[in-house]
Parts: sequence; structure tokens; C-alpha cells
Amino acid sequence: MNFEAAIFDMDGVIIDSEPFWQDEEVRVYNKYGLPVTLEQTVTTRGLRTDEIVSHWMITFGREDIQKEEILQELHAAIVKRVKQDATLLPGVIETMTLLKNMQLKIAIASSSADQIIDAVVDAFELRPYLNATHSAYHERRGKPDPAVYITTATLLGVSPQKCIAVEDSVNGMQAAKAAGMTCIVIPSDGREPRMAFEQADLRVSSLLELTKDILLSLHPLGV
Repeated sequence: MNFEAAIFDMDGVIIDSEPFWQDEEVRVYNKYGLPVTLEQTVTTRGLRTDEIVSHWMITFGREDIQKEEILQELHAAIVKRVKQDATLLPGVIETMTLLKNMQLKIAIASSSADQIIDAVVDAFELRPYLNATHSAYHERRGKPDPAVYITTATLLGVSPQKCIAVEDSVNGMQAAKAAGMTCIVIPSDGREPRMAFEQADLRVSSLLELTKDILLSLHPLGV
């Protein structure tokens, strides 16, 4: 294996946040006159929240709404839910420990805002494992654009081709692959058709499946 870093998506990979993300999205969007349903939130999984809000404002013809108010309320609600309800997904600590022992750098590249990333990292004491965190809010476009992954690799001082990305959404997988990374996918709830993840280099049901032998069997693109 010639990899030098592993970059994790956060929501749905590190923490089981999708259920309360969906609940809070529906609650806040409906409050501001955007009649988004629980089922519709699945279609925007992995995208940056400001881009999601813009999408629904256009979809429902409500471009008169104050987007920043929605974002502030939603982000505050998610930080609160992280502290109250979030759980670490199985295998996170074990996998990060394994990667550290294999001398790989570790980072988080998330579509969530900085305050949400910080809330998760602090709540589960992940900083000792991490070399960097980066939010797609610092990029011109969020996932599936590859910018968040490319910048994270730069922060680590590693070529994107020498990075393994771990994702749970189609948008995230597309971002990682567009960045030139090898991508492991852990589909979050099976709602996406299996063929949606055909670009993935490896598909597993849990981080607990990632052994040293499996990681060593992966090779950077072009190698």
C-alpha cells in the first residue's frame, strides 16, 4: 500500500447524525415556508447546507426567504443535537487507531459547517487522531465538487492520489473520485440503489470490516 492519508466524511461515517439532521431540516425548512418532506431530504444528502437551502428556495419559489436566518437556526439546532443525541458509529476509534499505527495521516472533510465539525470532534475527543479538519464552507462549491477533498489533501501535505476517502453518500463519493482519491463507501441506510456506488473502490457495511489486510490490498489510482 502506497497511501499516506485517510480522509473521512463526518455525518454518516463518523457519527450517526443523519436521522436528526433530517428531522431538523424538515422542522426548520417547514417553519420558514419550505414544505420539504423527510423523503426529500435524502436527495440532498452530502451537499453543503447553504446549497441545500438555495435548492429548496428555488424549488418552492420562495427566494424571498432570508437564507442566513435558516442556516443559523439549523446549524445551532444540529450542534445542540450533536451534544445531546449523536453517537459514534461502530469502528471509528478502531479504524483511526489502525490507520495511525500504519503511519497514515488522518483528516475530516465535511459538508458541515465548522461549528458542527468542532462539536463532533470535541464531543468524541477525536483531536488526538486528527491531523486536519476542513469544511466545504471554505470552498466555492461543496460536494460533489472535489475542492473540499483537494484542499484537505493540501493541508495534510499529501497528493490526492495518495489518499483514501471514506464516504457514505453518492455526492461525497463523486467528490472523492473527482479529486483522484481511492474511495471506500459505507452506504448509510441503503436508500440509494447499489449501482449508485459503482465508482467506489470498496464498499463495506461498517468500518469494523476494515482490517489491515483489506487496507493493504488497496492501491492508489495509477499504481
